[in-house]
Amino acid sequence: MAPIDGSDPASAACSVIHELERFSPALAARPRWLVLNKIDLVDQETLKARREAIVAALGWQGPVYEVSAVAGTQTQTLCGDLMTHLEQLMEHYQTDAGALAAEQTAQEQMQHEARERIATLNRARAEARSDAQRGLQLGEARAVVAGAEFGLERYSRQYGSASLNERSTLGDQGGQRIAHQRWSGAGSTRHEDVDAPIGVTSRPRA
Repeated sequence: MAPIDGSDPASAACSVIHELERFSPALAARPRWLVLNKIDLVDQETLKARREAIVAALGWQGPVYEVSAVAGTQTQTLCGDLMTHLEQLMEHYQTDAGALAAEQTAQEQMQHEARERIATLNRARAEARSDAQRGLQLGEARAVVAGAEFGLERYSRQYGSASLNERSTLGDQGGQRIAHQRWSGAGSTRHEDVDAPIGVTSRPRA
């Protein structure tokens, strides 16, 4: 009755029911008890208004329990009524074989729907992780290619394309474009390191 996030309790109750119906229709069709908790955190006027809103939103026609789990308010009444209800059900199943068979069928259906729903959610999560991983790998590959192209362009501007041998080849090694370029000229065998992209070797002109 006093959500931490300040949300509307009636809307929250409806959302829970909708999620339950999506998870397992068989489970959503089971008998329900309406228990309003945290009544110690609101005044009586607010409690009454919120109780009426929840009952109207759910179309509730059964008993309404107002409790405080922390303070223990009305919890004994709730637990006592629950135990009485369970004992009555057990007696009913002991004397009615048809009702017991129907209950067993309902239990099996709930388990089946729960397993199916969990499997669907797991597949969706796995697909989302796979898509995210592929997107990350593609982004990294594009960044590597862009970086290599930028380096080649800067290298060409700095040293000039006229001094480069025309026998330049572009290859794709692991997604990286590496330019193998050789200086034209003869006579000199001395090699110097230059500011060039990975995979680019150079020899100064004589």
